Amino acid sequence: MNYISIVYVLIWRLKTNKHIQLTGDLKMCFNYKTSKSLITSNNMRKGFWVGRKFYRLDKLKPLIEKIPEFEYVKDDWLTTL
Repeated sequence: MNYISIVYVLIWRLKTNKHIQLTGDLKMCFNYKTSKSLITSNNMRKGFWVGRKFYRLDKLKPLIEKIPEFEYVKDDWLTTL
């Protein structure tokens, strides 16, 4: 039995949906919650669907932010115990 493993480094994420993350060259997009690739085409435009909204890959720059190395979580359930 043979196995192949592929590793993608995710650098960007959507500002509105933080579980949608992209690679550095913005060619691969993944849903972090479901571990699925989201790239599709709609009328010859590459992009992905989130809910009922279609995000085009060539128009993503103002909608993304870098994934921070450390992120402060405001509602941490461990601090309220």
